[in-house]
Formats: sequence, structure tokens, C-alpha cells
Amino acid sequence: MRFLPLALVLLLAACDGLVGRKVMYDEIDLSFKTPLLPSQRKPRCEVDITMDVATTPRPAADSVNAAIVRTFFGGTGTDVRAAATAYATAYATAYVEDLRPAYRAELEAGRTPVRQWYEYDLRIEGHEKESRHGIACYEVEIEREEGDAEAVLSTHLLNF
Repeated sequence: MRFLPLALVLLLAACDGLVGRKVMYDEIDLSFKTPLLPSQRKPRCEVDITMDVATTPRPAADSVNAAIVRTFFGGTGTDVRAAATAYATAYATAYVEDLRPAYRAELEAGRTPVRQWYEYDLRIEGHEKESRHGIACYEVEIEREEGDAEAVLSTHLLNF
């Protein structure tokens, strides 16, 4: 029982080194345009990703980046750029595999495909929000517009 106050002080001092300093960020921008048919510019799948990537202090930055990668890109590790690139590539690949056969079938049947039905847009923006009292907040907005459907916007918050 005598050592409890000392243990608490040591624990708080150790944690202060992880979250006591403000987490610093750099921004990455990725843009991918994948046409449904290689010979045409449109229709296409367009993916734009803009993310703040934590840089320092190192242990806290790695924790933030690992959570971003895991939560939004379904991966492991701390390399947000690599995870975002892999995610965008998989999204574009699925787009082509899912829609190309139907689009080609329309063309081969002599119909003019409705281009809007085959246009896909995905926008992901992640930015640091206000941080206070050792708690870092990170906001991600994901907007999907697939085909002629209305865009779907979702907002997600992570706190560290």
C-alpha cells in the first residue's frame, strides 16, 4: 500500500512521455483514376485520399498511424501511404472486375451505356482535430458515389 502512490507517479510520468507532447502531422495526397476500359477515359473509378500522417513523437505517432491503417484501410503496420495505396488499388480492381462485363455486354448489344451508372468516386479525407489535455482527435470523412446513386458521406472520429 505504501508503494501505490509511488507506482502511480511513475505510471503517470511514463504516460506523459507518450501523450504529453502534441502529435505532429504531415499530409499525404493520393489520386487514382482507373478507366473501365483501357481504351477510354470514361467511365472510370476515381479515388482521392488526403490524410494527415502522424510523424512525432515517435511512440505516439506510430500508435496513431497504426490505428488509422487498421480502422480505415483494414491493414496492419504504421505506413499510412502504403495502406491507402493498397486499399485504393483493391477498390479500383474490384470496380473493373465487377462492372466491365456488364459494360462490354451493353456495347456488344449495340446499346449506348448510361455512363453515370458506371462512374465510381471515392474520397477519403483524414485530418487531425483539436487536441487537448493529452488527447489527440482524428477525423475521417469518407464519401462514396457509386453509379448514379446519391453520394454517401460518413464521418468517423478516433481519440488517442
